[in-house]
Amino acid sequence: MELKWADRRPIGALFPAGSSPELRMTRNPRGWFNDKSLDVTTPNGLALFRRRLLSYADFSVRILKAMNAQGVIVWDIEGQEHVEVTYVGDPRAATQMAPELDYLNVVDEFFKRFRDAGLRVGVTVRPQKLSFKDGKWRQETSDDPSRELIDKIAFAKNRWGATLFYIDSNDAYDTDSVKNAARAFPDILLIPEHEISRTYAYAAPYGEVRGDYVSTPRLVRDLYPGAFSIINVFDGNVAGAKPQLIEAVRRGDILLFQAWWANPNNPIVQAIYAAAAKQLEGVTP
Repeated sequence: MELKWADRRPIGALFPAGSSPELRMTRNPRGWFNDKSLDVTTPNGLALFRRRLLSYADFSVRILKAMNAQGVIVWDIEGQEHVEVTYVGDPRAATQMAPELDYLNVVDEFFKRFRDAGLRVGVTVRPQKLSFKDGKWRQETSDDPSRELIDKIAFAKNRWGATLFYIDSNDAYDTDSVKNAARAFPDILLIPEHEISRTYAYAAPYGEVRGDYVSTPRLVRDLYPGAFSIINVFDGNVAGAKPQLIEAVRRGDILLFQAWWANPNNPIVQAIYAAAAKQLEGVTP
């Protein structure tokens, strides 16, 4: 068991580009805020985009602090213009794919708002190679997925101080890539979408309550007593799974919640952490 991550407070998730293709318009092709009226093609529109993105950050900070979160992961900092490669998972391409992020360095100020509030920040990365061919963006299998992850992580770490990384669309059986990235940056937390038992030695794999994932499997805990998971509680029967989630948090699992709005599940998350802390004699997991 190589992973060492003492902070088990919840983590917030943000999707500023939204997820509704029908709202991606000519003047807002990345789909920011699911707002078809937004225009990022004019000076006035860019100024408005900057104000809105920073307001989005400030509002999210308030939610994150109220939830006693340790940090936040921005799933789609590159935007969601190209459905065929979403989630993009290459922060190096963010300002190329979404040039409006370069306006008055708004992308850097965006992440700084969270860091200034004492929060960790993170982004999505993928082990695939992002390329642009024949007028289209593509996700191609990489000859060196470890290098893809390491280079993308290094960029986000150096530019934004990122330490939380969701690994999208990984090969569950390629644990070497996760291991190599974890060893290259021992101060980060990797959250791979897919896993086998060995993955838990180096990372905290992702699961969803809506997929009936409510705890790190017992077999994994037997193999790696310090193993833990990141459990998405955006939706699904979170209230019904509350007893299992209290036990999961007590044992060290981390809950992942939506941080840009008052999701009705967020108070349940707070209650879960409070109950788990009470069981641990007042020590926050």
